[in-house]
Amino acid sequence: MSPPGLPPGPSAPALWQALRLSRDPIATLTDARERYGDVFTLRLWRVGEQVVVAAPAALGALLAADPALARAGAARRRLLPVLPPGSALGADGDAHRLARARLLPVLSAARLEPLVPRMAQIATEHADRWPVGRAFSLLGRARALALDAFVREVLAVRDRRRAQALVRAVLRMLWSPVVAPGLWMPDPRGGPAVRAGWSLHRALRHPVDRVVRAELVARRADRGCGPDVFGALLGTDPAIDEQVIVDEVVGLLIAAVEPIGAGLTWMLERLTHHPETADRIRRGPGAGDPLLRAVILETLHTRPAIIDAARELAAPVVLGGRTVPAGTSVVVAIPLVHAPAAVSDPREFRPQRWLEGEAPARSIPFGGGERTCLGAALTMVEARAVVPAVLERLGLVPAGAPERAALRGTALVPAVESSPSVRQPQNGRASARRPGGKPRPYPTTRSRRCPVRVP
Repeated sequence: MSPPGLPPGPSAPALWQALRLSRDPIATLTDARERYGDVFTLRLWRVGEQVVVAAPAALGALLAADPALARAGAARRRLLPVLPPGSALGADGDAHRLARARLLPVLSAARLEPLVPRMAQIATEHADRWPVGRAFSLLGRARALALDAFVREVLAVRDRRRAQALVRAVLRMLWSPVVAPGLWMPDPRGGPAVRAGWSLHRALRHPVDRVVRAELVARRADRGCGPDVFGALLGTDPAIDEQVIVDEVVGLLIAAVEPIGAGLTWMLERLTHHPETADRIRRGPGAGDPLLRAVILETLHTRPAIIDAARELAAPVVLGGRTVPAGTSVVVAIPLVHAPAAVSDPREFRPQRWLEGEAPARSIPFGGGERTCLGAALTMVEARAVVPAVLERLGLVPAGAPERAALRGTALVPAVESSPSVRQPQNGRASARRPGGKPRPYPTTRSRRCPVRVP
């Protein structure tokens, strides 16, 4: 019989472990695995004890476990308390199944595929506004692009002023103190400083709720139940409570910014360091290019946008030779699963492996089981629309060496390490062109939160 208790792990103070994990999550997780094995315990400030799992034998047991015994919604809210508890992302049990059933049809690949041309046009609009000839933050612009595409095409907010107001309000809300870069959002039951931060967050969320309610009123007046998120929520139950819709939409907006924005940033970052691959995609057939799909999959494997798939145990489970008690937060560390200890250079960027039948045996960028990420199809469709559109409009060059990942909430984003130097493209490289045909100089990107330099 396995002894009760948590697996061993680092003994440093919880605040230090949280700070180190936020600053350099990949190195922190890798160091802990080398010392303690594929199952270990981190003790994190404001989060508490967290059992980290990378053991292949435990993946199926956790990700495919009965949702009543391994609750993903409770685990997510523990890390991201701003998630509405009744939303598809924050709920468990029957509430989750009902919310997911409402949304799956409009977030499926079949529904999203026709949106590729319009998402590409949105990407072109954004790329034409990116600065040329100087370094700039790629992550910030990729986040805004991802959110704009989600609002205009997936939520189908057709009133342009309302769509712009919603994008601005969401971006402001996500930079409130309780969504601070690098650290987990604190428990709302904390001390005066924490309560003040939550008060500010509620004030910043208010404009988001106001715009969502305005769109909801317009949809109900038009009796509009189209193939979009609002239509799906209204169509399943015309009398559905307004707050249920608002909470669901706000939860989806949060998810549409950080993970997808981080994923798009890493994809463009990888391509700036592999210009031959970028040129092939630029000259390729567009969204249907097999090489583009391979680049997307390889980026999600070697630079995952999310750090883990979290579960909260409702019953004891044996992990790492110990019986971990109920109530424990357990996370499957996606970077460790994607980087087996036996592989010498698991983060090497080699898209060809997906074209040559050498795809990794384990790749879980969207988690797994019943709680597989609702945005999996959206991420793939949006990336196939955005990446070629941006490359067609701009020649991207790196502003420095590849940046390491840092942690923002649960998203892995580029850290801030590049120097602010600006480089011109080397002779002989073709520059992107404006619609009128004039060459557009290669901009460079240095980011506050951009792992590569994007022109």
